[in-house]
Amino acid sequence: MFATKKYEIDIDYHPTYKSGSADNLSKFNFEYLEKSASTIFGVKVLENGICLKSAVISSEGGETGVHNSALVLEEDKLIFCCGNKIFCLSIPDLNLLWKIQADDFTCFQIFAHQDTYIVHGEINISKINHDGIIIWQYSGQDIFMNMDDGIECELRADYIIASDFNNKIYKIGYDGKDYVDKIN
Repeated sequence: MFATKKYEIDIDYHPTYKSGSADNLSKFNFEYLEKSASTIFGVKVLENGICLKSAVISSEGGETGVHNSALVLEEDKLIFCCGNKIFCLSIPDLNLLWKIQADDFTCFQIFAHQDTYIVHGEINISKINHDGIIIWQYSGQDIFMNMDDGIECELRADYIIASDFNNKIYKIGYDGKDYVDKIN
């Protein structure tokens, strides 16, 4: 469960959800579904434990987990990773404001950075604006996934640090280019 000052946000898996099926375990106010989906989430906005609105969301690509770094929660918006997409829903109404494919396969994490968002995807590190428009994308030599419990993607003061499957470390400036340490 996640929370703003006024609302609680519940996000959970609904892997068997099918639009219009009587076998669905839950009903939702809104459906934002793609035809071939690997990740299906149910999202509920609650106030004092009472569900105000609910939506079911799905996306193609690899599966995304529900964790703190897979979403950015603002007072009036929920921005989160779902498969190969980033979704932005209004709070409390859960209207779809925008969605964008930020990676070819899977979006793992999203971070707020100044007036933009940084997305850690399997293939790309992306910077997107508040309207869901990609500003830049950066690809490495291999996927941005570290199997040795090292840093996968982290925001630093002057750059983004990421590592790939072969443990190669990348320093990416917030302009989307390789960051070069400046020596005075």
